[in-house]
Amino acid sequence: MATQTLVWFITAASSGFGHYIALEALRRGHHVIASGRTLSKLAPLADAGAHTVVLDVTAPLPAIQAIAKDAVAKYGYISHLVNAAGYVLIGAVEETSPQEDYDTFNTNVFGTLNVNKAFLPYLRAGAGHRTICNFGSIASWTGGAGAALYYSTKWAVSGLSEAMREELSPFGIAVTTIAAYEESAAGNTRRGLKGYDGSLWEVISGPAIREKIEKTVTLLDEWEGVTGKTDHEE
Repeated sequence: MATQTLVWFITAASSGFGHYIALEALRRGHHVIASGRTLSKLAPLADAGAHTVVLDVTAPLPAIQAIAKDAVAKYGYISHLVNAAGYVLIGAVEETSPQEDYDTFNTNVFGTLNVNKAFLPYLRAGAGHRTICNFGSIASWTGGAGAALYYSTKWAVSGLSEAMREELSPFGIAVTTIAAYEESAAGNTRRGLKGYDGSLWEVISGPAIREKIEKTVTLLDEWEGVTGKTDHEE
C-alpha cells in the first residue's frame, strides 16, 4: 500500500516561521495549503506549488470551519496542522490598552484554539501520521518585563497543547509545541531562520527550558520543609 503524501495546512504562511515551514514541506514533495490574511502576500508560495487561501484566525468559528472544510476537500485529508499565527505586543502591563490586550489574546490564543476546533473533526476521522503543531515560544517557559501579554498568551498555548496531547493521543494524533525564539525584532527571527537547516519542526529551546527546570527544582527544595508539612497547630 502506497504511503499517503503529507498534506500541511499552515496559518500565517505569508512570512516568518509559517512561510519557511511551507517552503520546506514543498521541498520535500509534500502538499501545502498555505493561509494568510492577504492572498497577494502568499503569491511566492503559490509560485512554489502551494495552494493558497485567505484566513484570518480571529474570524468567527463558523467562517474558519468553512475554510477547514474546503481545505480538506482539496486533497481529501489533512495530515499536519500548523498554527503559526501570532505576534508580540511590547509594553508593560499598565501601558497596554484593554483593546490591545484583547487583540493579542484573540490572535495568539483564541485564533489557535478555533483553528484547532475547525480541523479536529477531520484529523480525528483520518488515518496514518497526523500532527498538530501549535507555535509556542521560549516565553512558554519564563516571563519577562515589557512583553507580559505575549508571554502570558504563549503560556496559554503551551497549556492548551499539553491538554490536547492527552485528549488526542487515543486517536493517534500527535500534538507538539514549537518553542521558538520569537524576539520583538522580526529581523532577528528572519536571520535566524535563514541559517537554519530546514527541519523547522525540530526547533527546540533546550538551554532555557533546562534553566527554568533547575530554578523550579531549587525553589521546591528550599520550600520542602513548608510544603511537605501537612500538620498544623490548632
